[in-house]
Amino acid sequence: MIDLTLFLIACGAAIFLIKLVCIFFVRPDFGFYLIVLSSISQKPAVSFAVGSRFIQVRPVDILTILLAVALILRIVRGKNRFSIPPGFGLFVAFFVATSISLLWSKESLAGIISYGRRLILFVMAIATYQVVMLAKCLRAGLRLLYGVAFVTVFFTGVQIVANIADGLSFFRPSGYIFYEAVYLALFCVPVILLLIWHPDSGKLLKPLTRLALIILLFIALLLSLSRISWYVFAICLILGFSSASHRSVAFVRRYLPLCGYFVALMIIGIVGRIYYGITDPILERVALLTDLGDIRWTLMRAQIASFLESPVLGVGMGSTHIILVEAVPDWSNVFTKAVGGYNIVTGLLAESGLLGFAMFVAILGQMWHLVCQLKFRGDHEGFLGASTLYLCLLSTVLWSLFQPPVINNPWFWLFVSLTWASISSMSKSPRQVTFSIFNNLKTMPVYSAGRLVKESLKKWP
Repeated sequence: MIDLTLFLIACGAAIFLIKLVCIFFVRPDFGFYLIVLSSISQKPAVSFAVGSRFIQVRPVDILTILLAVALILRIVRGKNRFSIPPGFGLFVAFFVATSISLLWSKESLAGIISYGRRLILFVMAIATYQVVMLAKCLRAGLRLLYGVAFVTVFFTGVQIVANIADGLSFFRPSGYIFYEAVYLALFCVPVILLLIWHPDSGKLLKPLTRLALIILLFIALLLSLSRISWYVFAICLILGFSSASHRSVAFVRRYLPLCGYFVALMIIGIVGRIYYGITDPILERVALLTDLGDIRWTLMRAQIASFLESPVLGVGMGSTHIILVEAVPDWSNVFTKAVGGYNIVTGLLAESGLLGFAMFVAILGQMWHLVCQLKFRGDHEGFLGASTLYLCLLSTVLWSLFQPPVINNPWFWLFVSLTWASISSMSKSPRQVTFSIFNNLKTMPVYSAGRLVKESLKKWP
């Protein structure tokens, strides 16, 4: 017998979702803004068990499906055309290559769940790209990201004050929004890069506001104690200076001494705190990493060994969990399921082999080639905007060298879609396809033959 309360809740949820589809049909940019917000925090809305695996449904998954349905309805009704993203063919080839590995996966259910999750995020990238090209809301999306950055900094400060009030000597803040501090660092690095180099950041924020937000995000990045994020930020700064505009370089040079003094004071404070209260935990973590005792290295070695078993096509999607449990039997299954590997390179090689990994590298290479074409055409500002977004995308990939693979993270796919949009917005003629049933009906052979017969009958004596 169906519970009446659950039935009413289900009906209410269905009505609400249908209403959202109607809103997205009229104003698809609202769906884009909600997806940007939900991509930052990845806490699941619903979690349920299927066999031995847990499926987590996040808000971004629900919003992606609703926005995709609304866009399909708009395309069918002839409201807008389907814009083909640049380099779309390689993305399709990558998903075809990775789907082949499902045939021999050691754990087929886990492979299907992982592939479905990745496919939803790919649909999210396509849907947000369609909306940005339709509503021309790339700058509005950046403004929203900067607003979220202010909120993140505020909650990070609140958490720091609360922890100090609780008597904790040191902590790694997550800002209450993220799972843990490493995801706060993953958020901070791309936003700082956007604030420094994207040409629209100077138009959206005043110089002092922009500088203050950069400093606050940098402090949050330092307090996260995510060493890989520090390295990624340093690498991206070096790469970014090679493509920066004179205006952004002038901005950095103007405020660099002030930032340098402030950062020096922060480093002195952090080092002093390290040597007066938290020496042992920090040194233990460093010793584990340098002595190859950290679990990351064990998991990487296990994935490389699995890759050598089947180097061309891999051992199958969803097999990472079995590989990790076999490599680290002392660790709980919950931990290994949550980690899912600590390196995107060894993870792709183990699951999809050289074929899937080569496709992924080709995607990154082709996107950079498309960005460089803007520079060859003499569009310096367009190249700066697209290259900054590509640098943000690259920072998430570099972050995944010592963290869980970002390819299953909506943050990565959001920057894929924004880079697509930045490249296409500078293109003279973005590729579009019409899928309207009402428009395409007149071009169908059956319809044309019927019209020809009808005209012939009219001329018959």
